[in-house]
Amino acid sequence: MLDGVVNPQAPRSFLGGPEDLSVLRNFSDHVATRLWSDEDRGELKIFNHGRKVKSFVIKHHQIQKLVDKSGLASLLLCNYQMVNKGLVFAFVERWHPETSSFHLPIGEMTITLDDVSCLLHLPIRGALFSQPVMDHDIACVYLEDLLGVSHKDAILEIRATRGAHVRMSWLRDVYDARCQEKRWEFATRAFLLFLVGCMIFANKSTTYVDVALLDLFRDLSACSDYAWGAATLTFLYEYLGDACVHSTKQIGGYMTLLQAWIFEHFPRIGSRQLSMEYLEQNPRASRWSHSKSIGHVLPYRKELDAIIINEVCWMPYSHHRYYRPFKDITLYSGWLRWGTYKQAHLPERVLRQYGHVQHIPRSPQHVTSMVISLEEIDDRWLHYANYVVDVAQSGSVNPICLICVLKG
Repeated sequence: MLDGVVNPQAPRSFLGGPEDLSVLRNFSDHVATRLWSDEDRGELKIFNHGRKVKSFVIKHHQIQKLVDKSGLASLLLCNYQMVNKGLVFAFVERWHPETSSFHLPIGEMTITLDDVSCLLHLPIRGALFSQPVMDHDIACVYLEDLLGVSHKDAILEIRATRGAHVRMSWLRDVYDARCQEKRWEFATRAFLLFLVGCMIFANKSTTYVDVALLDLFRDLSACSDYAWGAATLTFLYEYLGDACVHSTKQIGGYMTLLQAWIFEHFPRIGSRQLSMEYLEQNPRASRWSHSKSIGHVLPYRKELDAIIINEVCWMPYSHHRYYRPFKDITLYSGWLRWGTYKQAHLPERVLRQYGHVQHIPRSPQHVTSMVISLEEIDDRWLHYANYVVDVAQSGSVNPICLICVLKG
């Protein structure tokens, strides 16, 4: 449908949904429209590689040094081996990509750059990644130059995946081979590609990772210069936006991040245990030891329907600020991108998560309707200070948001 042209046959409002569709323009495709008609799409298929990552170990101190410098070492502590499907489904049903937020009875909430910084300890400032155009021939060159595989083996793998991808199992074999040969940089690239492919770039293929991501590890000394936190959030937003469509049957993205965010902000919803091994200097996601719990969505759906404002922990990281200080870039309002994926980060819609009173925010279309190139997104990100939300003008301090802080 063309912008500004109204489809006369499109619903003007929805049972239990918005009467004004000026914000949630794609609500007709949302899973919530079917739920009000007692049409449940059934379980989403969730892809989680927790066990794969746990069994994929660093085999030499030289690799450990390179991983520590990459900015990604903290991911090894942020890996839940089980996913609470019902809990995830209940939140997915409340995600709306137009606002990049969960719509709850107590208002909007979202996973912010600050959440990513505290939960995962990934860098949230830095360069955004421009993914190279990749055909089969270029993919083979990447595998030869950056992983040290033979031309023959590279061709066989690209043919096996029928694209510019490699299998996780193949990548594990390459890692083992490079370790045996003591070619530590090649081994480290294989390790890091496996790590991000299983976690922050987890897709719905379950077995493949894109060869183009190897470009991130070409210069191992420069890996930490990327905004890995922005990448993680962009990918998760992308898959949440896909999963909330009623016809979608699968969900990708970093499920540990989603669950850890729920655990921190919603202490009464979902089963979890405090990890006895947790240290405050570690990523906050490692604070939780996920326990087996109900996999059905209905109990969690009912809990979210009945939630009240005092049951939310708006600012859970007060005791973690010594290790992860608050950064003004977390108030950046605008597009995030990674490769060609782009998603809107809109902190003005969730000011209570920053300790302030929530006012009526500007329309998300102030950001999302803007015709903007990837280069312009990068420029705005580089000059983020010009695009941060002024919380001093946006709203006064909200005492409700301090309850969780005072409790510690």
